[in-house]
Amino acid sequence: WGPLQGVDAARITVKDFIELGKPSVSRSSGGTISLERSSASEDFDLANLDFESGVSSGGPNHWSSSGVSGSRASATSPGSPGRYSFRYDSNTSSGYVRKTVHVESGTTVEFSGWVRLNQSFGFGVVRAFVRGQGGRELTVRPDLQFGEWAYFQVPPFEVGASESPIQFGLRNAGGSTDFYLDDCKLEIARWWDCDNRANL
Repeated sequence: WGPLQGVDAARITVKDFIELGKPSVSRSSGGTISLERSSASEDFDLANLDFESGVSSGGPNHWSSSGVSGSRASATSPGSPGRYSFRYDSNTSSGYVRKTVHVESGTTVEFSGWVRLNQSFGFGVVRAFVRGQGGRELTVRPDLQFGEWAYFQVPPFEVGASESPIQFGLRNAGGSTDFYLDDCKLEIARWWDCDNRANL
């Protein structure tokens, strides 16, 4: 976050954001600034990417979901500091878990995480995705294997004009599936600028 300059006699509510932490304020008088975190039924920030917060109505807290009858699981990805993962169990031919966040146009983001196959029915295909408004998206098919965790990463997605907010998550299609999902991340992608001395 950069400093908010010249805030005076105003109320600023920061609701949709990617970076964690509080913004710095260089000058504030006669007003208030508040940061709103999503509730368990809302999906507009990066809460519960590690799936430690639990499950409601078959979906992970702080995520949107459909066609999924999931649960909290004690299986965790390699090196995970947490105690739980999310068991994504879909008995339909299409289901998903996803989040919707606002990102500045021109920003490049990367979505990644860990998966481990539990059971597969009907050979359902699982894809991780990042999608902008208007339908443009990038996807990757995680390497799901029985009993082994696999890391996935969607190719870097540059958010175009009018493409924010973006959605990211996982979905199944073509058959039911049952897998574990853990330690997801949405990060600002690495970049290089020859004029940026921090990269030297």
